[in-house]
Amino acid sequence: MIDTPEGIAFARAAARKGALANEIAFTKIFDKPARRSGGGQTAYSIVKQVYGFHGSRESVLQELDNYVEGVLYTRQWAPEYAEKIVSIVNEATEMALEENPNITTKDPIDANIQAFFESGAITEQEGNDACLLLWIEVVRKYAGNH
Repeated sequence: MIDTPEGIAFARAAARKGALANEIAFTKIFDKPARRSGGGQTAYSIVKQVYGFHGSRESVLQELDNYVEGVLYTRQWAPEYAEKIVSIVNEATEMALEENPNITTKDPIDANIQAFFESGAITEQEGNDACLLLWIEVVRKYAGNH
């Protein structure tokens, strides 16, 4: 049963991924863009609006697929490992905010995570997972605002 806000958001993302994939297939088969009856929004426009992705239908589908797969991957983490990764992201975020309280992108946080790895404080896998978790949270926050 899906009964949490995170579960509902994930189910919506998975459904939107399927709808966008179908829309792309329709376009390729019939050699014309998919349109909703009654003039409603296409899956492509909804995904771009909700998640803030940019680019072609195919690139937006790839970004949405990365998001869905990333969420599935993070759900497999052991609780202790998940806590460690969250801690890394939080520490990197605090450092970035101390340097610039008005940061508008995740780049400074990514840079701090990379610095942790280069200093030997975390492993490469922990660094990659921290960057993935950060990206997922940015997408979730954007989607939550739309």
